[in-house]
Amino acid sequence: MKIKHGVWRKVLVVPNLGLVFKFPLPLVRVRTLKKQNKTYLESRGLSHFFCLVLAVIGFVKKAVAMNWREFIYYRKSLHPILQPTYFSFLGLVNIQRYGETILLDSESNHNSQFTFQMDILFHGTPLRLYSDPHHFKHSDNFSFRGDKLCMHDYGEVHVQKALDLFGDMLYQNYDPNRVVSFEEWCDNS
Repeated sequence: MKIKHGVWRKVLVVPNLGLVFKFPLPLVRVRTLKKQNKTYLESRGLSHFFCLVLAVIGFVKKAVAMNWREFIYYRKSLHPILQPTYFSFLGLVNIQRYGETILLDSESNHNSQFTFQMDILFHGTPLRLYSDPHHFKHSDNFSFRGDKLCMHDYGEVHVQKALDLFGDMLYQNYDPNRVVSFEEWCDNS
């Protein structure tokens, strides 16, 4: 059992049970909150402490909504690329199937191979219009089910839009055994 920390959620990983529990506990940096909320809220006569409390509440609400969207999206689409989200208690906790994330073994270059292949698969498609590079370029958002790619983190709207458009292509064409040379990657980028 271990705990992973995302920007919006804390994840309790329990491989023995084959489950992952996602809690909406966003990573909140007080310095960022001060910058984002100081001028808007303090200009309305609110104290600095009250501004921070409102900002934290806003971040938690966003994280709860993200959990809930992830559950609903899985239920509606049932796409095979999605790691199943079995249950959500109104977004306060999600229970998802465990999948061993793609290893970042520097000796075997899995991370660069993952990134190279993603770049080649999405070449010529406007993926960046629908999603940030984080979700589709970091292998720790993915695992394998057999030899097929499976995504763990799909609670944000822009990620869901990208999956609606490119999920089938990604699921059908990603090959975990493919080795992409640097030259091939440069030619396709």
